[in-house]
Amino acid sequence: MKNIYRFLIEKYEKIPGLALATIISSSGSAPQKEGASALFSSNGLEAGTVGGGALEETVKYTAIKSITEKRPVIISVNLENSTEDYESAICGGTVRVLIDPTILEKPDFITNLKEIIKRNVPFSVATLIYTAKGEQVRTEKYILAKDFSCENIPQKYRDLLAAESEKLLINKDAGSLVLIDSGNFTEEEKVFAVIEPIFPTPSLIIAGAGHIGKALSHLGRFLGFEVTVIDDRPEFANPANLPDADKIITDEIGPALGKIKKDSNTYIVIVTRGHARDAEALRECIGSNAAYIGMIGSRTKVEKMHQDFISKGWATEQQWARIHAPIGVKINSRSVEEIAVSIAAELIMVKNNINTQGKI
Repeated sequence: MKNIYRFLIEKYEKIPGLALATIISSSGSAPQKEGASALFSSNGLEAGTVGGGALEETVKYTAIKSITEKRPVIISVNLENSTEDYESAICGGTVRVLIDPTILEKPDFITNLKEIIKRNVPFSVATLIYTAKGEQVRTEKYILAKDFSCENIPQKYRDLLAAESEKLLINKDAGSLVLIDSGNFTEEEKVFAVIEPIFPTPSLIIAGAGHIGKALSHLGRFLGFEVTVIDDRPEFANPANLPDADKIITDEIGPALGKIKKDSNTYIVIVTRGHARDAEALRECIGSNAAYIGMIGSRTKVEKMHQDFISKGWATEQQWARIHAPIGVKINSRSVEEIAVSIAAELIMVKNNINTQGKI
C-alpha cells in the first residue's frame, strides 16, 4: 500500500475535510503497531488502516467528529474485551491514536510534503503534539530529510528531531515510529513529538506480460509497489490485459529494461516467454544495484544460463549469487496464480530484510 502521505497529496484537493489518524503508542496484542495511519473524511475511511474492526470504527466516528469540530484529539482505545462481546475487538491490547483534522490547514507543510515526494527520496514527518489541560490538543508538522531545510522547526526541538529522524532513515524500517517525550512541560502544556520515516514507493519491474506477469502485476499493485510491465507484444502489453500496471512499455524487453533506472528500491522479475529473452533481460540488470532480481525457469535452464553468463564474462559468481532463480518461495506452486503468489512472497521477504537462503 502507498504511504498515507502520498494518498494525502493525491486526495486533499478532491475531498473537503480530511483527518489523519495515527497510532502513536500501543501495548499488548494490538492489531496494528505504532505508525499505522489512516485518512478519514466525513464519509468515513478514505485510505490506510489503523487495524480494522471495532478499533477502526471507534477511530472513524471520532475522526468524523473531529472534522466537524476542527480540532485534533488523542484517544485511548482498550481492546481487552470479553470474548462474549463478539462485535468488539478481543486482541488484548491498548492503543493511543492521534486524530488530526487540521493537517490541511498547514499550507507550509503541504507545500514541503509535495516537494519532498516529488524528489522521491526518504524523509521523515515530525509531528509536535501540544497537549493542554482539558484534553486540548494542537499539532505542528515538519519535514526532515537530507538536503532539505529544517529552519522552520522550533530551534529547541530541531537537533533532537533531526537526530532521531536520521536513525530511523538509516534503519530503513518503514513500519517504525518514535514517540519522544521532549521534556518541555509547563503547568499548562506538555509537548511530545512523533517521528515517522517515509520511504519512496518500491518499483516492481516485470519483464513479460504473459499469464504470470499479469497475475504478478495485480499482486504487486495490491502490495503497494509501483508496477511497470515490459513486453514487445501489443496484444499483451496494453491496459486491457494489465489493468493493475502503473506503466506499460511496449518494446523489445532487453533494450527497454536497459533504459530503466535500477537502484536499491527496484525489484525486477523476469518472466518472459522464452529462454533467449530471459537471458537478454538478465544481462541488462545482473550487475545493477537492484534490490531484487528474480528469473523464472527450471533448475536445468537456470544452471545452463549460469554457465553461459560466467563463461562469456557477462557476470561474476558474486553477481550471479544475487539472482533469485528459480524464482519464488518454495510452496509447490502449480497454477499461474500460485506461482505469482510465491514470487510476491519472495519480494516481500527481500523488501522486509528477511534472508531468502542468503540471496538478498
